[in-house]
Amino acid sequence: MSVHQVKFTVENYYEMIKHEILLENHREEIIDGLLYRMPPSTPPHAALHSKLGCLFYRRDDEKSSRFFINCPVTIDAYNEPIPDYCLLKIDKKEIAGRHPKAAEVDLVLEIADETIDFDRDIKVHLYAKAGIPEVWLINLNDEKIEIYSQPNGKMYNSRNDFQRGKVIQSEVLRYLRADEILL
Repeated sequence: MSVHQVKFTVENYYEMIKHEILLENHREEIIDGLLYRMPPSTPPHAALHSKLGCLFYRRDDEKSSRFFINCPVTIDAYNEPIPDYCLLKIDKKEIAGRHPKAAEVDLVLEIADETIDFDRDIKVHLYAKAGIPEVWLINLNDEKIEIYSQPNGKMYNSRNDFQRGKVIQSEVLRYLRADEILL
């Protein structure tokens, strides 16, 4: 007898929660029809999450009202990751009652320490396939921000790394320094 993986859809996942087959866990992501339970946030991850919340919500521009925190993004029937932050192309009021779709996302921001390989090797590629214009991977281990841009349907054509003292070059968020982002 062989072991088989069973894939399920995002819709199946929510049905299982509704019927109490699964308990809702806000740290679960569905990637390629598989359920991933993410580890608890480390203290540095949590500290940076808090810092970024303050930074993004006090911005003096129209983008501050379009930031979502830990909100699932529906990519397709088999994929619904939960980025740490995403910046929507539309106002949050336009998606009341549902999760944003990949086409409605301008930027995804992932904070990574223990999950760096998963975030870089799995999630960044998933975001590229979905056509999300820009992904920031805040690499706590190496104290740098990896910015992926120009998706081509399989991967990102461009990756730029920013360390302390550097001004971040981004098409989506302007006028930020790496020091403002990093702990």
